[in-house]
Amino acid sequence: MRIYDPRLGRFLSVDPLTRNYPSWSPYPFAMNRPIDGIDLDGKEWESCKTYDANTGITTIHYDLQLKVVNGTMDDEKVQGIVKRAEARMESALNKGSDGKTVYTVTYTYATIQPAEVEQAKATGIVLEFVDYRKINEKEYKSGSKTLSAGVNKSNTQNGLIQISPFELTKKNGKVNFSTYSTRELAAMVNHELGHGGRLSHPMSETIPDIGQYEMLKGGSYKKDEAGRLIRSAVPDETIKNNIMNTGANNTIPPDNLGDLKNLTPGQVKSFEKVQEYEQKTSTKYKG
Repeated sequence: MRIYDPRLGRFLSVDPLTRNYPSWSPYPFAMNRPIDGIDLDGKEWESCKTYDANTGITTIHYDLQLKVVNGTMDDEKVQGIVKRAEARMESALNKGSDGKTVYTVTYTYATIQPAEVEQAKATGIVLEFVDYRKINEKEYKSGSKTLSAGVNKSNTQNGLIQISPFELTKKNGKVNFSTYSTRELAAMVNHELGHGGRLSHPMSETIPDIGQYEMLKGGSYKKDEAGRLIRSAVPDETIKNNIMNTGANNTIPPDNLGDLKNLTPGQVKSFEKVQEYEQKTSTKYKG
């Protein structure tokens, strides 16, 4: 825990995450955002809500501090992916807003070494770009219809997200690999962060304005007399370009992973509630 002297208005000890953020001074509060920031020891995704009585507008700021594993991707590429993901997430949240809420988003990251992953994911969200080429080639040869592209073992507060930067392509019967674009990788990062916020793929989602199929109250699929899933009234275009859509969606797949950039009002509210709940129930101390 950081030691604060209210008489001096100063911290008497350095931030416990100092070694993870060498570009920052060890003494600032909330990364120099004292108005809308909250500084919690080790908490990597933080939100702050303010209300303007004059306009009736609520502003919610999400501050995500990722730990990126040093390895497959060079720093310039990682920076481009993180900034693109930040802009797209802010845009998606505001498109799905109820009109009374404005969302702002900040993504920052620090580089860690592979040996630090286990410790780091216990106190924040770790992002690792993993080479899945051998796995994908094996999946393709086995006849698999879908290829592994990412793994999420996180919630909004901590855990591990792994993403493959390589896409398998088939040409003249031969297997080749190309690198996903910054736009595509940014979409994949936000997709996995969405899973961390307990959002599901449209095919299995129970949120009414994005769920691809009709659901019963218990969360099971509603079926017709022939046992087939009943398509919901959600438009195809809403599903196609949703951040949580996936190439594994055989009925309404995205045309391109880079097109996944929208969230529905139901998803935005669900994510907001999950974030608020996990912040309240976190056992981490305030700095």
